[in-house]
Amino acid sequence: MMSPNNVIKPRGGFKPAAWTLFISVLLNLFLAGAFLGVMPHEKHRPFGPMGLAAPHGEYLAGWMERYLDPKDAVAFRDAFDAEADALKKAHDHVHDAINNLATVFEQDPPDAAALQAALDRMAQARAETNEVVGKILQSAYAKMSADGRRRLSDLSQTPL
Repeated sequence: MMSPNNVIKPRGGFKPAAWTLFISVLLNLFLAGAFLGVMPHEKHRPFGPMGLAAPHGEYLAGWMERYLDPKDAVAFRDAFDAEADALKKAHDHVHDAINNLATVFEQDPPDAAALQAALDRMAQARAETNEVVGKILQSAYAKMSADGRRRLSDLSQTPL
């Protein structure tokens, strides 16, 4: 049995190491918080014409109509509506190509020829989408005022 005079005391070398570890952890947490606090956060990306081809393209077109002057909004909506069916079809082709590519990756054993065919299909679907978006922009461009074109340019350069 131990007497009160024989209490085990911690070794003196452990205390500074514990304090050093504690201070290091606090300093690292502080620096991580400071880094995250000053790191720029991108809330919105700039609008790009390909956004029209996304599933929310109809929403973006409606939003742009409210951003443009009434005459420019009508020109843009007319251009969008004229190609809406083709744009939906092109978007569906991109989704089909993505699904096809996923299926190829799941194949066992890997088939390099099937992968190349899936990548070619993806490129073709994206090219189709680019072509339709290009038609929309060309049609709207010809009918919009200089101010309307400037507003669209601003949208593609600055975050929403």
